[in-house]
Amino acid sequence: AEALRVEAQPPRVDAHGATDLGAGSSMQEASLFLARCFRRVATPNVALLQRELEGRRAVATKHGLLVLLLEARKGLALLRHLLPLRSWANLVARKCSHELSRDQARRQTMEDFLRRLDGEDPHGGHRGLFKTFSAAWRECERGGLMKRNGCTQLPELTGESREMNSGARLALGCPDEKEEVGQYLLAAMKGLVAIQNDFLRRAMEVGRSEGGGQRVRSVVEYWFLSGRTAFPSVKIWEAAPSQVVCSGEEDFDELAQFGAGGALCAWEGVAAARSDGSLLLPGSSLAFDFELMEQRAAEQFLDGKALFEEDLEALHFPFGGEAFGRNFRFLEELRDNVPQSECTEQQQLAFSEVDDRELLSAL
Repeated sequence: AEALRVEAQPPRVDAHGATDLGAGSSMQEASLFLARCFRRVATPNVALLQRELEGRRAVATKHGLLVLLLEARKGLALLRHLLPLRSWANLVARKCSHELSRDQARRQTMEDFLRRLDGEDPHGGHRGLFKTFSAAWRECERGGLMKRNGCTQLPELTGESREMNSGARLALGCPDEKEEVGQYLLAAMKGLVAIQNDFLRRAMEVGRSEGGGQRVRSVVEYWFLSGRTAFPSVKIWEAAPSQVVCSGEEDFDELAQFGAGGALCAWEGVAAARSDGSLLLPGSSLAFDFELMEQRAAEQFLDGKALFEEDLEALHFPFGGEAFGRNFRFLEELRDNVPQSECTEQQQLAFSEVDDRELLSAL
């Protein structure tokens, strides 16, 4: 900057390594210090941020949202896989619901299904969708989300099932409580929903507790620190990408770098510390603006997010020939509570013209 330009000769270093700016140069020394004050000496990252918070308990107590984010970091990073898992399950259900039997799902492979879609629309984007689903499947399996489904311990996946390649069974993409192979996808989606909901509820508790940041910079942070943040509840099938808390590990790196955009650093060098009150001291340091990061975290990880409904009955794949194989007692309740009468000939004719699949889909 023009204001920090130094017109004097460059500083000299004496035999002892001390910096000599010349006689009567206190203003020049201050200008040099300021010129170097905001020169970044290290790249801010999550590891440095975590080390800084762990070493400063008072700061950690004051900025509970940052601490919570770092504690939940690994789980939150997996949330980026929720929508790819949902999208693939939705595609399989849209193309095969009430048509694909359990036995067919066990025998067919993902490649069989993809070839069928190739025949319907070679440019439908389904192979790219499967590639994204495969990557999400592997990450969730490695993240431990497919070990249990509720109280049921699931056998460890191996081979094609673990890698989710084109030779894997189609049944793995059909979430279901009855089929063991269908429980892996169901368990992963349940686990991701639990990670999101648990984080948002804990974040609300942090907002209600005392000791929040003092320098409020946005309406979002004000409501968060006032303990009045509320999140909408949405069905998993209706969730938008913007309602998912985290889109990957890079969100945390972005937060760390945002908070240290003006990282302070002193004079770098090997000179011994001077006793004359000089500003040009050796060494360097990286300073995070925790209050600014708290505000940024509230906007990035809380604003516009949603709690996902935990009733995942709608996720179950409707196999062929099992229209009444699950919870369809509402039909019995309808019969018991609504006066019944025989259909007229015209009504019977109208029902006979309805395609069976359309009728089952309506049910």
